[in-house]
Amino acid sequence: MPLTSDRRRQPRIEKSLPIEVRFGNEALAGASANVSADGVYFVAKGPVTVEVRIVEDGKARTLRGRLVRLQCADASGDDVGLAVRFDAAPKKR
Repeated sequence: MPLTSDRRRQPRIEKSLPIEVRFGNEALAGASANVSADGVYFVAKGPVTVEVRIVEDGKARTLRGRLVRLQCADASGDDVGLAVRFDAAPKKR
């Protein structure tokens, strides 16, 4: 018996298909692991690199890092939580 209930609305089909997701002018390529009528889960080769602009005390700085987690932040799925690991830790003041 599974430890958690399966709340999926549509059945998943395990299938490997070429996938490309675009973020503005950037593309991330990979292969699907499973597909349904509602969406797709896929695995991409290599890290998803991002730049994060942080404003603190009126001063802005930009840090590069890797996206390590992406999840729905609320039940509606409209808000998204992102976790980024910086390439170099910000220097303490």
